[in-house]
Amino acid sequence: MLHDLSRRALPLGFTYRFKLWLLRLMMKLHLRKAQILEGNPVSVMGLTFPNRCGVACGIDKHGDYIDALAVTGAAYLAIGPITPKATIGKIKPRLQRGRHKQLILRKYQPASKGMQYLRKQLNKSYFRGILALTLSKQPETPAIDVIHDFQLGMQEVYPYANFLVFDFTWMDWQLMPEDTLRLWLADLLLQLKVEQGVQITSYHRYVPLMVKIRPDLPDPLLNLVARLVKDIQLEGVVLADHVVVGPQDLAGAPTIEATRRAISLLRQQLPQTAAIIAEGGNIDIAHASSNLAAGADLVGIYSGWFLEGEALQRQLAKL
Repeated sequence: MLHDLSRRALPLGFTYRFKLWLLRLMMKLHLRKAQILEGNPVSVMGLTFPNRCGVACGIDKHGDYIDALAVTGAAYLAIGPITPKATIGKIKPRLQRGRHKQLILRKYQPASKGMQYLRKQLNKSYFRGILALTLSKQPETPAIDVIHDFQLGMQEVYPYANFLVFDFTWMDWQLMPEDTLRLWLADLLLQLKVEQGVQITSYHRYVPLMVKIRPDLPDPLLNLVARLVKDIQLEGVVLADHVVVGPQDLAGAPTIEATRRAISLLRQQLPQTAAIIAEGGNIDIAHASSNLAAGADLVGIYSGWFLEGEALQRQLAKL
């Protein structure tokens, strides 16, 4: 009852930050401890995940709650989106409730405290689970120069990550002609593979690379992403909990059908060794199970964390 009351009465951003703050406090007081919830382990990208449900990107944007989130038993923690330098983000509130209790309106372009701040947090953390770091671009960086932001991000955080995710949810894919988009994206991803090779030489470890896109892209663009991921030998695709409807960015229930469609199409196009992580539509056990049945290897909770919190994380870890 208290959870339902706070969810209705308090600002959405405040309630989820309070939950994270409370987890961190309990961890410091030794009332909770890090744990691994054994569900149905899955091996993808050369990594073995103890269960199939992780914490999606956007819950801990800056690495402030890494150790606190370890108490949830998530299969992995995704931190970010991280930009090279600190950014303010859009005017608050960045998260709002919609009319439907499972609908979140997002004022996109989240704040970031930058790479240097994240490195400090990672150096302080005791977390030893699977860590995904999601890299994005500075708001002022034009698309043609985004490779420089991504390369800088790899150079800064490569040794800390178990896998790296490159965020493309910021871009309007349909502004470019398809041939131009294909050449631009192919060149960008090839340069990321080259940078990966440089980092492997430096650190003597292989860190898988994934791309993150919105699930509501039209079929030709999903096919393009799948083809490039396959040809350039990236490790897979993350489907964000984020669709665009008119002037609004939506998360939660509106992403369910788009996510299911994108999973099915990508699973047909990608090699079986490529991973699909579905962050969209995981608002309860039934919808997360459907994403896995459609072909996702893992699910990550974003809107479900705002709506239900740690309880949903624990339920989905049993899938």
